[in-house]
Amino acid sequence: GPATQVGSQRVNNGMVTQKRKVIPRATIKPVEDTASGYLRPVIMIGLGQFGRATLQWIRQSLHLQFGPKGLPIVRFIPIDTCPSPPSVHLARVNDQEDLLLMRLNRPARYIRSRDTLPPVEDWLNTNILYRMPRTQETSGIRAFGRLALVEHYRAFRSRLERDLKVITETEAQAEAEKLTKATFLAVTPRVYLIGHLGGGTGSGMLIDCAYMEKKVMRT
Repeated sequence: GPATQVGSQRVNNGMVTQKRKVIPRATIKPVEDTASGYLRPVIMIGLGQFGRATLQWIRQSLHLQFGPKGLPIVRFIPIDTCPSPPSVHLARVNDQEDLLLMRLNRPARYIRSRDTLPPVEDWLNTNILYRMPRTQETSGIRAFGRLALVEHYRAFRSRLERDLKVITETEAQAEAEKLTKATFLAVTPRVYLIGHLGGGTGSGMLIDCAYMEKKVMRT
C-alpha cells in the first residue's frame, strides 16, 4: 500500500497530536519489449542419466515438429561418466546422441599427476579415491563427478565453443526463421544446465559447469 509519513504537533492544552500524510509510491513503468519474435540461440547441457534423458525428449519433440535435423539454433551437449544409455523408463535409446564421455581414470592418475592436470589435493581428500569402483564411475559420489569434469575440462570447453559458433552463424539463424516462420527475440545465446542433484555426475559437475560456461560466454 502507499507509504505514510507521521508528524507531531503540540496544541495549547499541552497534548501532542499526530498527523498522518499519505505519500504515494513511485510507480515503475514496465520496459516495453519492442521485439516481435521469440527465437533465440540455445545450448542445452545434460548432466548424467537424468540430464541425458531430458535432452532426448526435447530433441525428439523438435524432430517431430521441424524434421530430422531439428532447429539449427538449438544444440545439445549430453555429458556423462558412463557410456551406457539412460534407463528405458527415463527415455528411449537415441542413436543420434553425441555423448561427451568423461571417463574417470585410476586413482593413481590423480594422486601422482605428471601432466597438465591441476593438483586435486587442494579440494579433494585423496583418500576418497580408494572408494572408486572398478568400473571407474561416480557411483553417486559428488567428488568423482567434479573430478571427471576437471579431467576433461578442455574437451568440454572445446565442444561448448564449437556449438556456440554453430548456433550464432547467420545461415543457422536464417534457416531457423524459415522453419518456424518467426523472428528473433535476441541473438545472444542462452545456455541451460539440466541434471539431477541426487546423482554423482549431475551434482558434482553442475556448479563448475555453470562457471565454465559463463567464462566461455564472456570470451
